[in-house]
Amino acid sequence: MDGYPETTAIDANDILNSPRWYLWKVDIWNRAALLVRMEPEDYVRSPSLGEKIERPDGRDLVVDLGDLDQILADGPALGPLDFIFHSSFCCSTYLTRAMEAADSHFVLREPMPLHQLEEDGVSLHTEARRERWDRAFDVTLRMLSRRFDPRRRTLLKVDTLSLAPLLRKRSPEGRCLFLYGDVESFAASVLKQPGRGNWARAQHARLVAVCRASDALRYAASDLPESSSDADCAVSLWVLQMRIAQHVFGSEDPARFRILDSAELERTPVQCLARIFRFFGHEIDAPTVHGLLDSASLRRHAKDAGIPFDLDRRRQERQRDTARYAAEIEASLRKFGHLSDRGLPTTERIGKSL
Repeated sequence: MDGYPETTAIDANDILNSPRWYLWKVDIWNRAALLVRMEPEDYVRSPSLGEKIERPDGRDLVVDLGDLDQILADGPALGPLDFIFHSSFCCSTYLTRAMEAADSHFVLREPMPLHQLEEDGVSLHTEARRERWDRAFDVTLRMLSRRFDPRRRTLLKVDTLSLAPLLRKRSPEGRCLFLYGDVESFAASVLKQPGRGNWARAQHARLVAVCRASDALRYAASDLPESSSDADCAVSLWVLQMRIAQHVFGSEDPARFRILDSAELERTPVQCLARIFRFFGHEIDAPTVHGLLDSASLRRHAKDAGIPFDLDRRRQERQRDTARYAAEIEASLRKFGHLSDRGLPTTERIGKSL
C-alpha cells in the first residue's frame, strides 16, 4: 500500500487477543492489509471507521493477507455479531452511540474493508479472483469480530447493504435492524448541503455497478429514469438502497430482524431506544435511557464535532428542509411513476417494524 512501510513484525497474540490492531484497509489483489493501532476510546470517538477514523497513536502495520489469515486460523472461532444496516441520513450514528453509552455492545461503525469488499466484488470474473475475495472477506469478518471485553457482543453498523446476506450467513444467530428514512427526508438532506449532490452521484454510480454485477440485484438498476438534477439523483439513490434492502432482507427470520423508520426515533427517543435495546437483548429502563440522551457522546454531531447534536432540533430541521425542497422532490418522484409494482419500494416488503 503506497505511503506505508512494509513490515513483518507481527505479534500473533497481539492480533488475536484484542482489536487494538484494527483492520483499516485491505488490498485484495496485492494480498495486503493495513492495520492501525486503536484504543477503546478511539473507536468511540470515530464517527466512522473509514476516512474519519480517529487514531492518535499513529502506529500502523502493513501485513500479508495470507500471514494474517494463518494467524486467525489458529485463533478462536468467529465471535458473535449483531448488525444495524442502514440507509443514509437516518440517525444511525446517534443510535450506535446510544448503544455504546449503555455499554451494550462493542460498536464498529462502517468499517472501511466492507466498502472495499463491496467495490471489489463487481470484478470477480474468474474463479481465482472469487477465491481471493472470499478469503479476504473471511479475514475481515474474523478481525471485526474481536472484542476488548468478551462479555459484550460486537455490533456492526453497515451501509454496504449488498453484503448483508453474506454477513448474516456468517452470524445467523445475531440480531439485525434495518434503519432507514423516508425518500423526501433523504432527498432534502442531499439538497440542503453543498457538495452532497456530487456525493449522491458517486454513491449512485457505485450501487449501480454493484447491482449490475449481481444476477439477483440487476433488476434494481434496470429501469431507473435518467437523473438530470441533484433531486433526481437523490431519489434514484434512495430507490436503489431500498430495492437492495427489499431483496437482501426478504427472507430474514422475523424473530431476529426488524426495521425502523428514523422519524420514529426522532419523535419518541426514550420509548424507541428502550425497544431497540430489548430487541438486542439488553434490558434498560426509561430513567436510564433519559440519562443516555443527556450524555456527552450523544451530544456530539456525527458530521461536525464543533456542533452540538440535538435530536429534537434535527427533527425540526428535517421537517423544514423537506418543506423547502418539496417541489423539487415531488417533480423527481413523478419521474418514477412509470415503474412497475416493484419499483418504488414499500417498507412492508422489507420486514416487520420494531
